[in-house]
Amino acid sequence: MAELTSRRTAGLPCTCAGRWSRTNGRIRMFEPLSAAPMRTLVRDALGAVLDTDASTVPSSLMYTAGSGHRAVLYADTTVVRAVPGMGKTFWARTLTDSQRRSVASREFQMPRLERTAAVVAFGSEPDPVQVGPDELAALVAEGAAPVMVWTAVALTALGVTEMTVLPGWGERIAWLVRNPGALERSVAALDSAARSVNGDLVVVFDSLDRLHPDRTRADGLASGILQFAHDLAQLRTRVHAKVFIRPDMWASALPFLTWAARRSLRPVDLSWSAARGLHWDSASLYGLLFHLLGNHGSAEAATFRAMTPTWREAPDGRFAAPEALCSDVKAQEAAFSLIADPYMGANARKGYSYWWLPVALQDALGQVTPRSFLATLHQAAIHADGRLGHGRALHHEDIRRGWQEGVRTRARELDGTLPWVREALAALSGEQVPIEEERVFALWEQAGLLSRLRDRGGCAGASVTTGPRSVASHPALLDELIELGIATRRTRNGLIDLPDPYRFLHGLGRRSGVKRVAHAA
Repeated sequence: MAELTSRRTAGLPCTCAGRWSRTNGRIRMFEPLSAAPMRTLVRDALGAVLDTDASTVPSSLMYTAGSGHRAVLYADTTVVRAVPGMGKTFWARTLTDSQRRSVASREFQMPRLERTAAVVAFGSEPDPVQVGPDELAALVAEGAAPVMVWTAVALTALGVTEMTVLPGWGERIAWLVRNPGALERSVAALDSAARSVNGDLVVVFDSLDRLHPDRTRADGLASGILQFAHDLAQLRTRVHAKVFIRPDMWASALPFLTWAARRSLRPVDLSWSAARGLHWDSASLYGLLFHLLGNHGSAEAATFRAMTPTWREAPDGRFAAPEALCSDVKAQEAAFSLIADPYMGANARKGYSYWWLPVALQDALGQVTPRSFLATLHQAAIHADGRLGHGRALHHEDIRRGWQEGVRTRARELDGTLPWVREALAALSGEQVPIEEERVFALWEQAGLLSRLRDRGGCAGASVTTGPRSVASHPALLDELIELGIATRRTRNGLIDLPDPYRFLHGLGRRSGVKRVAHAA
């Protein structure tokens, strides 16, 4: 069989581009599914995973080939930084779920994970062992030091008897104050138990954007968690803290920490795309796509795997894709061209679909969340169901229409942790970007944005969510949007721009383009 690169297969009909191999031995691909069964597979496989969340996704759908994801599970990784939607809670749950830990242990080749136990000190789901947001607010108001609060919380989660027998958090904190060295003594006993099985014990802190509605107090509480993580690491035992946190909260908490803690904490960044020269490498996103297609429980999935017969089946029934489909950009682009139109138009001048899709979903920091990526392709498959006579499962116009659902999915992810962002951008609806800072500030002033955010205190409905870092001035609010990747400031003229997903969501046009009609986001 002749060697074909992705560019050479791109212009061929789907039925002609299917039988190919790469002579360097990295991947061999055979006859693909025809358009209708492939469309069914994309729709059903992605729909199944989009119907789950971090707690309900089955271990069979875990993807472990993501760039940098292995480092999240290292015992000495203290801090995991990621923007909302990147999978912080997923990996936090992986530590506490034995089935997922087993999969990660095998596929990351980290056997000690099998002998790791984890407890949640703070997370997204209510737990009687955890301290609630209302209790946290009361403890802070009473003057409790954040590091003492979290020491009490962690030791209670770890089942230390001196903590669990006391009736409330105030009593537990008071006991710690009266008993210096309690942390060292308690951890020493836990360390002995972990060493006896050559394992580790991990205390997990997640969902820190629900610590407190006031951002200053939330940053102080987050700094207490990080200080506790440092104190625990200094004991050099098999008991570790792992803190999942947004990058902006990490930056805000650092000034509260001791210099020693700032230097000793070991952070890693959880991401699904990375800058590679002039391009953004999104191989992890496409690797996730192929993994989900290959692990769907259908006949179409079995045929999809047969296209690249080097898939490996694990004892638990999971299928691991060929390495090239996980990391080789050219192999991925060629495989994607068997599913979707290779171009976003009649020819390459409109862009290659493989590259266009993740770039169109990026925020100003170049980040794409997996759920928004998958939602785009799932919706594209739904739109394509009514398209007859097309040689591939996904037409480029269906991908463009699916992009709108991907953008809405990203908005829902942000609304869960940063609801104030929607209000800030909604006030700009109907404008065109790039836009002058003064115009942004005038629109915010007209909408009474700062006073509304102050009155709300960062709360969205009945759930506690951390508000913006500062509601003292419009420039401070704009700087935070830029730091979050929601907006960007052009270096040449200082004008404010928005990435296309946020511009579309909030009804902003682009200068030199067609003026958009304002609409509710």
